[in-house]
Amino acid sequence: MLLNKRFIFMVTFGINLFLNCNIKAEVKPFTIVTTPWDKYTNPDGTGVYFDILNKVFGKNSFNYNLVPWKRAQSIFSAGTGDALLGESDSKEYCQYPKWPIDADFFSAFHLKSKVPHWPGANKLKDYKVIWVRGYELGTAVPGLKPFAEVDDNQQGIKMIVGGRADILIDYDQDLKDYRLAKNLDEKENLVSPTDISGGFIYLCFRKNEAMKSLMNQFDKKMTDLKKNGSLLKIFKKYDRLKNYKKLEKYTIETKFNIY
Repeated sequence: MLLNKRFIFMVTFGINLFLNCNIKAEVKPFTIVTTPWDKYTNPDGTGVYFDILNKVFGKNSFNYNLVPWKRAQSIFSAGTGDALLGESDSKEYCQYPKWPIDADFFSAFHLKSKVPHWPGANKLKDYKVIWVRGYELGTAVPGLKPFAEVDDNQQGIKMIVGGRADILIDYDQDLKDYRLAKNLDEKENLVSPTDISGGFIYLCFRKNEAMKSLMNQFDKKMTDLKKNGSLLKIFKKYDRLKNYKKLEKYTIETKFNIY
């Protein structure tokens, strides 16, 4: 009798294990389209955004396709991928969660010997201004036309240092990080706050029911991460406390039910 019970247990256990494995195997990872941003979407799967998404969805629940930002927008709007990571709001091809994934800050990189201080957004027409292709700063600063759009801030900084442009507008911390990494003189290679308002950055989902379900999961888990302190830890890990504070302020002002 004891042998029979053991046999029944082992058979039942094996069937359950088989069924569970098959159920898991049927769940296909969804695909995120984005671009490689240092400390945000590193090619090795680390960074602020990837760390957050690993907490929200699980490490093996999504794949990511890293391409230049303008191309990321283009291929997503054309139907490639399930979600676009790093998008601003008000895009017709997106459905948006309540939670942004990050807060946006714009600063200016310029040489003190050429542009002694930030001139103000209304005077940028007098300078050769550049920014990363796809940032759409012309919308944030009406009438501003780029001297040239660049693929990334590294290319932009090289243009400034080489005298081929006057001002690069980009994310504050990214500019400072690159300046530090290249050991550029802080007194000559300035990173100045600007009066160009940055918005918020989203993981935007494709408009279908499957992605709507993931979007709702994202909002719920982001709320949980905020409550248990995990979200703050991720931003601190990558020295992005300023971003977190702006994100937290936004959730309070928009009266998210997260407290």
